Amino acid sequence: NSFCTLLGSRIGRAKMSCHCLMQHTSPLLRVVTMMAPAKGDPWVTVAFTPGHMVLHLATDDQCCTATATVPRELFTELRADSDCRFMVSLSNLSAALQLAAPAAASAGVPVRIAFPDADSRCVVETQSGTGSRTLRACMITRPVKDRL
Repeated sequence: NSFCTLLGSRIGRAKMSCHCLMQHTSPLLRVVTMMAPAKGDPWVTVAFTPGHMVLHLATDDQCCTATATVPRELFTELRADSDCRFMVSLSNLSAALQLAAPAAASAGVPVRIAFPDADSRCVVETQSGTGSRTLRACMITRPVKDRL
């Protein structure tokens, strides 16, 4: 869509609330897959700090919670503002990572996860080895609830 095209033209230049590159997405994909409940499509809170990424899932009735911390060592690059937090659909995040990972691995390029502060969309993208094609998933986000 046009939003993704516009965002894609600015992603290298725009100020991001958080931005990371991962050469190998399989550890993050495993975490996202393990967090998925048997039913429903929950929203997971994603929080970035200068040292790690945190994913937190809590059902509305608080009977089920899960938290995973992804250390900085798993990222090729990790940059975050002091308070970069947003909620995204767990199934959308999983699908975006599943689409980007094989393309990135075959081209030998990293997967980028970015959250531009003004656009309120989470972007997962990678490029072909020649840089001529970009695979990009733009996901709607929600503000973080107070309980995290």
